[in-house]
Amino acid sequence: MLRVEQMTIRRQDNTLLNDVSFEVGTRQLIALIGHNGSGKSTLIKALAGEMDCTQGGATLDERSIHEYGDKALARKMAYLPQQLPEAAGFSVRELVMLGRYPHQKWLQKPSQADHDKVSEAMRVTQVEQFADRLTNTLSGGERARVWLAMCLAQDTDYLLLDEPLAALDMHYQIEVIELIRRLVDERGLSVVIIIHDINLAAQYADRIIALKGGRICHNGDVLSTMQPSVLHDIFNVSMQLMTHPVTGRPVAVA
Repeated sequence: MLRVEQMTIRRQDNTLLNDVSFEVGTRQLIALIGHNGSGKSTLIKALAGEMDCTQGGATLDERSIHEYGDKALARKMAYLPQQLPEAAGFSVRELVMLGRYPHQKWLQKPSQADHDKVSEAMRVTQVEQFADRLTNTLSGGERARVWLAMCLAQDTDYLLLDEPLAALDMHYQIEVIELIRRLVDERGLSVVIIIHDINLAAQYADRIIALKGGRICHNGDVLSTMQPSVLHDIFNVSMQLMTHPVTGRPVAVA
């Protein structure tokens, strides 16, 4: 269980997060939404152990995330930041193999188990055909799937994704969010994803957490979130709701 309890983060005179509490259960896809500057990236960085809290914090399996060493935490939780590291010189297979680093000893060559995990991750994300290509020769959607394959190869129970759809066009956004949904349903992953499109969140997430001014202003399932009054409180925009003709889930129209 990943649990956040009264997490507060202050830097100089700014309060980035204020008394944030929630839980991430197993096999859940949780969407973090809210205005730019509402604290979403700060929260996900703190969950990944990359930011210290002023008060409160996060625990994983009843243990503070800061009690884990870097490798030990990386065996439990994979984190994909908004600004991805430069990987132009890596082939797809080499990049995905980096996900096995937390399971390897210093200077250890990849084992057969490592190769098997990498092959499986590439198969699930459907990037096997790109294995020997350089990552900078791929399209945006293909690269997004390769980075997800690296996280899958890491073989964790939790996946933290900071705006993985932001730079993608609509076709690739759907492709990647559908893949993430399958990973939750078929692989049992628990995923926290920052997403800007409320309708994508409503179609694919199990629960939606909204941040506003560093505080949680809403935490609920899709139906409780997709209410005109709730959406107005989150986005300060009046929205009308429709029913998706295929999924039956609500769709918001401004």
